[in-house]
Amino acid sequence: MKPLVRFLVALREALFPHKCPACGRFFHPEAVGKPPAAPSALSENAFAHIMAPVLCSRCRTQFYPIESPKCSRCGEMFTSRAGDDHVCAACLAQEPRFNYIRSAGQYDGPLMRLIHAFKYNRKIELARPLGRLLFHTFCSYTELCIPDVIVPVPLHMSRLRWRGFNQAALIIGRWPKFFRQSGYLVPEIAGDGRLLRRIKKTPSQTGLDRAHRRLNIRKAFTLAPDCRIEGKTILLVDDVCTTGATVDECAGILKNGGADCVNVLTLARAT
Repeated sequence: MKPLVRFLVALREALFPHKCPACGRFFHPEAVGKPPAAPSALSENAFAHIMAPVLCSRCRTQFYPIESPKCSRCGEMFTSRAGDDHVCAACLAQEPRFNYIRSAGQYDGPLMRLIHAFKYNRKIELARPLGRLLFHTFCSYTELCIPDVIVPVPLHMSRLRWRGFNQAALIIGRWPKFFRQSGYLVPEIAGDGRLLRRIKKTPSQTGLDRAHRRLNIRKAFTLAPDCRIEGKTILLVDDVCTTGATVDECAGILKNGGADCVNVLTLARAT
């Protein structure tokens, strides 16, 4: 780095120091290169590497991955930490319409606070690292085959106007570049409302149990007119999965429209 560039960088950091969005501490961000190779599941080391420019050194160590044993369909971790992955009671009682749900980590600690800062405090600059984190997660799970179309879970128009952006759509904004860098064919990315639309303004799902979440979200989505998804593999993307009611409703609409496979990928999974 040239002396003038070093001086300007140092001056910028002195005038506008970086604050960790998870804990509020000031810190010096670290530049990172290519993330480590994707393992069978996202590791603490990979999270720390990807989040080095965003989180302080302490918060980078507080990542809680999705660990086995978990449901092999919906990805929910079991309370008992003994045994292997298997289908949970909820998925056995009512077969989900999605194929798999997979998530980067548990909805806790710095990851949860990053999502809150991005989603509620409008820190849209976090879309880039969160998008890289989610892409690394996608590459980690071989069951998530390369999709034909990537669809962000849509917001109702009133919520979209109030927030100003769809967090799921922003997260995947750089994915075409990531696919090209990884040597994959770049799938189509359906913009908000272009393929799947949210037509029902529902009350918040917070505080509702699984059954009431399903009722609350019923008939909230529809396919956009003239969309063609027959036989396609679709990846639904959202920020957080709690019970899976929302993405299951979306998957049902997509499969009724002819989609062959609908997988779900989220940043976090509530436990």
